[in-house]
Amino acid sequence: MIAPAAEHQPSFEGWLVARVAGGSGYWLVHDSPTVLLSKGDVLVVADDVTGLLRASQLETFKLQYFTVQPHDLEGLLTVVEWHRIEVARRKPWVPVRFFRASDPIGQKFTRISGLLHTEQLPLRCALLQLWAAATADFTGEDNSSPGDGHKLRHRFWQLLSRMTRMEFCFSAAPELATRINCSERHLRGLFRKEFGVSLHAYQSALRIQLAGFSTPLEAPTPLRASGGDVSGLEKSLHLDESASCLNPLPASAGRKRLAQETQPRSHRRRQKK
Repeated sequence: MIAPAAEHQPSFEGWLVARVAGGSGYWLVHDSPTVLLSKGDVLVVADDVTGLLRASQLETFKLQYFTVQPHDLEGLLTVVEWHRIEVARRKPWVPVRFFRASDPIGQKFTRISGLLHTEQLPLRCALLQLWAAATADFTGEDNSSPGDGHKLRHRFWQLLSRMTRMEFCFSAAPELATRINCSERHLRGLFRKEFGVSLHAYQSALRIQLAGFSTPLEAPTPLRASGGDVSGLEKSLHLDESASCLNPLPASAGRKRLAQETQPRSHRRRQKK
């Protein structure tokens, strides 16, 4: 819960999906319009977004939230789904979405919040489905569409849309080439063109990551691995009504820090001098 007129900066790994369970408040981002959040509204934001939550002056701001780390979903996310999440994270616009209480996402979150917390598996599955639906707009255009007339490219993306990254990691290049009816040379060239790295480098980095290490898979920056008290699917997918993911800041300090963190680095260096 956030006290009246108080401000908090979310601190979490992966993606945060939060629902207003009581009161009202605001989402603040420097040089962007302030967004009013009322009871039942849903906020979806990635961990590289700098913003503040501020409670109204009249009442306590109560949130229900859960976090999702895509790295915990290697056996569920396909290569295409993972790639689109990465592309969305690198776009210049801020990856944040709002859903009103009357929207399907808001209504679904309200229904989920009524589930018994003793039913952990159904609850986690429902939360994961909610996150997938809420982040659908972050995935960008459909790369599997053969709009440019290249049938090979269409077959390439169709194959990757059916393979999880776990499966793709251990698939040999000749096997992949056979499945889309092309030569191995064409496959490697197409993969480098679409992903910006070689097939060998992508698979090698993924194997290292699956073995428990962290290394970039796609330029420039991959999704962060899970860590701290939200490591693992079982811990990251939970419904929480506390404010443990929020760092309290005094109102004036919060706005000042928000403005500083959204300034270009060169400008911040000049200010320090």
